[in-house]
Amino acid sequence: RALTPTHEMEEAKKCRGYLGVAAELVESEAKFRDVVSSQLGRTVVFADLDSANEMARRTGFRVKVVTLDGQVINAGGSFTGGSVKQRAGVLSRAGQIEELGKTLKELAARLAELAAQRKELEAQNDELLFQRDDVANRVALLTALQNNELTDVAGLRAKLDANEELILKLQADFEALREQRAGYDEELARLSAEEKALRLQIEEIGALRAEKDVLRNDVLDAKSAVEQEMTELYINISAVRKDIETVEVYIAESDGRAAGIAAEIEALCTRIEEAQAGIAAELARQEANRNTFAEGERVLAELNDRRQRLTSGNMDIERKRAAVSEKLRAKMAEQQVVFEAHTKNENKLNALREEQDKIAARFWEEYEMTRNDAVALGYPTLTAAERAAAVELQTSCRNRLRALGNVDLDAVNKYKEVKERYDYMSAQIADMTAARDDLLKIIADLESEMKTSFVATFNQINENFNRTFSELFGGGHAEISLSDPADVLTSGIEIKAAPPGKIIKNLTMLSGGEQSFVAIALFFAILQVNPTPFFILDEIEAALDEVNVARFAAYIKRYSLDTQFILITHRRGTMEAAQRLYGVTMPERGISKVLALDVSSISGKREGDDWNGIFS
Repeated sequence: RALTPTHEMEEAKKCRGYLGVAAELVESEAKFRDVVSSQLGRTVVFADLDSANEMARRTGFRVKVVTLDGQVINAGGSFTGGSVKQRAGVLSRAGQIEELGKTLKELAARLAELAAQRKELEAQNDELLFQRDDVANRVALLTALQNNELTDVAGLRAKLDANEELILKLQADFEALREQRAGYDEELARLSAEEKALRLQIEEIGALRAEKDVLRNDVLDAKSAVEQEMTELYINISAVRKDIETVEVYIAESDGRAAGIAAEIEALCTRIEEAQAGIAAELARQEANRNTFAEGERVLAELNDRRQRLTSGNMDIERKRAAVSEKLRAKMAEQQVVFEAHTKNENKLNALREEQDKIAARFWEEYEMTRNDAVALGYPTLTAAERAAAVELQTSCRNRLRALGNVDLDAVNKYKEVKERYDYMSAQIADMTAARDDLLKIIADLESEMKTSFVATFNQINENFNRTFSELFGGGHAEISLSDPADVLTSGIEIKAAPPGKIIKNLTMLSGGEQSFVAIALFFAILQVNPTPFFILDEIEAALDEVNVARFAAYIKRYSLDTQFILITHRRGTMEAAQRLYGVTMPERGISKVLALDVSSISGKREGDDWNGIFS
């Protein structure tokens, strides 16, 4: 039953899984509705492939169908595979990609904003830490000043009688300093509370950044899914090429099947000619029977005349009459049999003619060829023995055709488009492969140079470490080694050190001062390999005893000719080796004051002085 376009869309609405017409499901501006209706007005959307296939068969594959998982049934019956990993269909994939791109940009902007906020908070935190250290230094300086005052008080007690008024004044000053110290303690407690609050804020910002990193990873996963979908499209292109090759083979088989059908038609024509010859013979026989019947009627008329002339019948005449009547009945029965045979043959002839017309019509409908066109092809006529095999082959080909479905008439144009895209993609892949090979070669060269440079520097540091260790400790030996020499770029570094007179299997067996001295020795070993203009060291010798502090100071003094050292220290031995001392104090709240002392300009320092600060 033929369906009009309107009836086809109405028929589609009655099918299972129908969701609507694509033009009605797509949102667009009013000025583009005619374009959308023109492009998607004959495309219907179904929930799954099974319901879409059922509708397409009911409408004779005259409507284009799209499923939610991306499957497409084109008008004419060809199928185009989609992606089962994506919930969205082909109509919304571009929108999703654009939306993901926008989301990625927004997240990147938000991440940059949070990073800026984090930097500001870290700067504030550093400022507060600096202020706290400044307060601590001021407290320490005040403590030192307090100790100095106490020393002065102890010295003045010997002169108590002569300097009583001075002692009272100093005691008043001492009380004032104590109150000032209590204020400093309160300020220190307040700053500690602010520090805790800032640390909580930093932790919250870190948690928020981790959450945004998770969102960013989700966006990257979506991008990978889109790239996977592109890979599946490339696979579908290969499948389409394979289908085209199958169609070409099928066309060749169809040509062979057309030749078989032409031979079958030739056989049917032969049978028709034989039947026509039999009909002609039957007509001749019928004509002969008619003549015999006419002769019998003539004889019967003569006998009837003789019967009328005879007034009495005897047995002989009666027997003759009976014999003639019997012969007449036999001829009449024979005539009836001939008539029935003629009628049957005539019906069979009509049936054969109808069958011939049907075969010719079907042959024209399927192959657009007439019998004369088929005979002109020159294929040999099938024999009776070959006819069964030809019918079996014909049935097999028809089943295969039915399994393949309708032929996509636009396959050639689609093949050209797919071939052009395939060639373009192949060129792109070749370029990317070449670029990847170049990058891998560059990376390999860089890794080779890095390994060579690292091994050379590492060996030089190892030699310097052993020498520096012996100089600082007054003997012993030390070395550094790689935990995985086969992979120097990712290998760990093991440190082995044995002070003189000790056998050490693990650095944890060394005291804290010895461990600090080992680190200082390694520091100077690195300094000898790659010297820099100056160094800033923050209480690096705090864990050393007085003897090792003196050794450290002497070692620093040796290298200060070529390199400037800026040290933050509280150790007397280190300050004695310094060329210039700086102390920072806060005589008034919120106002810092720097006290400088050029050691080289004086012969010595007053016993009891304790300088904390920076020296070079």
